[in-house]
Amino acid sequence: MTYVRTDLSLALSGCKALLFDLDNTLVDTEVHHNRALSLALQEKLGYSFTYADSQEYIGITSIEMSRRILSRLGRTDVSAEELSQRKHELVMQTFSTQPYPGVREFLRIQQEQRRLAIGSNSPREFVISCLQHCGLLDYFYPIVTRDEVAEPKPAPDIFLRAAELLEVQPAECLVFEDSAAGLAAAKAGGFPQVLVLNPGNPLPDPLPEAIPMLTWPQLLRVL
Repeated sequence: MTYVRTDLSLALSGCKALLFDLDNTLVDTEVHHNRALSLALQEKLGYSFTYADSQEYIGITSIEMSRRILSRLGRTDVSAEELSQRKHELVMQTFSTQPYPGVREFLRIQQEQRRLAIGSNSPREFVISCLQHCGLLDYFYPIVTRDEVAEPKPAPDIFLRAAELLEVQPAECLVFEDSAAGLAAAKAGGFPQVLVLNPGNPLPDPLPEAIPMLTWPQLLRVL
């Protein structure tokens, strides 16, 4: 599947705001989330969680992931809330990473032309800490997380709330995502989408059609 460079140029020309997912779109956080979940599962359940296991849960919240894992294991002695909270504590203790190459320059250029916002399935505490650590916090307002909406992605609530705070229509935004759940959320809300291709990230299944699919270096070359 190929897309010409003008696909993104045309999408950008008509938009007033850019909405970004955080995890594995702007910043490579997967390894930190997986490590923290593995430690939490080992600590609470004595269960070894592998990278292959993690690929089944891309794009969903920690609480939903915890529910599915506990159901799969048939364990009722630990609650999903308890497991998710422990995972959150551990990821906050160990997190250390930087944005993907090209992200900072792309944001700097776009900030001069459009408003930038975050729409993330992660807890607000983690999102703010991650953005601060990476030196990206000042680029974004609003920052909408799963804590502020009724339903996380793949429901459209997060992106719709961001558009509401920006006082723009979904069609006037462009959503940058890496996962099937995030793209489904944007599509359900009526938002145009870009699939960001980052090293090591699996392609969404099903693979979307008729939207730009670009790496950060390619995104920079479009500008």
